[in-house]
Amino acid sequence: MKIIIHGPAAGYSWDGVIRSWGPDEVVEIPDDNEQAVAWARSHGEVLEDAPPAPPKEPTLEELRAKAETLGLATYGSKAQLVERIANAGK
Repeated sequence: MKIIIHGPAAGYSWDGVIRSWGPDEVVEIPDDNEQAVAWARSHGEVLEDAPPAPPKEPTLEELRAKAETLGLATYGSKAQLVERIANAGK
């Protein structure tokens, strides 16, 4: 993620360190740090946004519930249930 901080400015950075920024300084923020991305969005003009977080993987209980609603067997591992549910849609 990249932002512009319209300086000159000084203050705490996302990592808790006191920093100073020059006029319209470009700052790179690590995409994998949620705290840093939140800080960047509230302190600067976004030039290049962080990619969206990947969708969360369904739990075994969620897969069993989905299989049950589809009238499928609910036993097996997550991988087996994912395959069974995918095959039911074909």
